[in-house]
Amino acid sequence: MPAGAEAGMLPGMKALSFRHPWIDAILAGRKTIEVRTWATRYRGPLLLHASAAWGVSERTAAARLLLPPPEPRTSGALVGAAFLSDCRKVNPEDWAEAGLPPLEGRLFAWVISETEQFEPIPMRGQRRLFDVDDALLPTTLTRRWAAAMT
Repeated sequence: MPAGAEAGMLPGMKALSFRHPWIDAILAGRKTIEVRTWATRYRGPLLLHASAAWGVSERTAAARLLLPPPEPRTSGALVGAAFLSDCRKVNPEDWAEAGLPPLEGRLFAWVISETEQFEPIPMRGQRRLFDVDDALLPTTLTRRWAAAMT
């Protein structure tokens, strides 16, 4: 059991930044595979951070996915949580769940489930997994994920 879990709190949760519209598709349950060029050994609760970037490629992807532009308050903010259950090499059947056409290279499928959305918490994202202090998160969220870790 992680330190602090017995009190209903985790010492810090991992977070990962996603660009719009991919974060929106994840929160809507339409994307359960995130494709990255790097792997992680981490498994467990994952905070979902929405990047502030909204360029041409993001607008094109949103149009293809039939998703509206992001609400300004959701950019550059933690917007939800999920469970990262696996990270492995991409399989051919992963592309549909990733919402992408097949790509070449050494790529990894991050398997995401149990997503939940919450009110945006402004925060600067990072390019890799990063830690977020529990004190910044809704208490109900940290209690739920602490229970999942026990």
